[in-house]
Amino acid sequence: MNSHLSGTIIFKEEQRFSHPCLVIPLLILTIFLTFIIAYGMYRQLIQGIPFGNRPMSNESLKIVGPLIIGLIWGIFYLFIYMRLRVLLFENSLVIHFRPLSKKVIDYQQIKSCAVTQYRPIKDFGGWGIRFRSGETAYTISGNKAVRLSLKDGKNILIGSNQPEELAAIITNKIKNLS
Repeated sequence: MNSHLSGTIIFKEEQRFSHPCLVIPLLILTIFLTFIIAYGMYRQLIQGIPFGNRPMSNESLKIVGPLIIGLIWGIFYLFIYMRLRVLLFENSLVIHFRPLSKKVIDYQQIKSCAVTQYRPIKDFGGWGIRFRSGETAYTISGNKAVRLSLKDGKNILIGSNQPEELAAIITNKIKNLS
């Protein structure tokens, strides 16, 4: 284990894409697309009616149809499985956007830290891992965050439901290093 990640966790926050306004439409779309592929397979393979204007062979459809359905459900599962986990240890903070990215930042790399309110869609084009000139955002929900200014000139925005507490701990860690 990395020595920076050993020790006691002094702050932990986990967020996920769980709001019904996001999950329900995605589930409906997933079911709808599954139904279209399954219905097309049924019509072509069972009823003998070609699926689409340029139907593939029955053998290909038997392979490709289930693969597409699996891919559709895999994307849905990935969306439900995603988590933004922020962990503060004694020497560093970890931003883990599971399963896509994990970033470890030593407190020594941080120049400043501030609570901020942002507009996810206008400022970054939505939620997730987002990039814009000199800044990377890790967000899942809401519009509150902690903005870290690093000594190398880059900025990191961490979406949080507890931005004041997160910023206070990071700021305290930075001050104790000076």
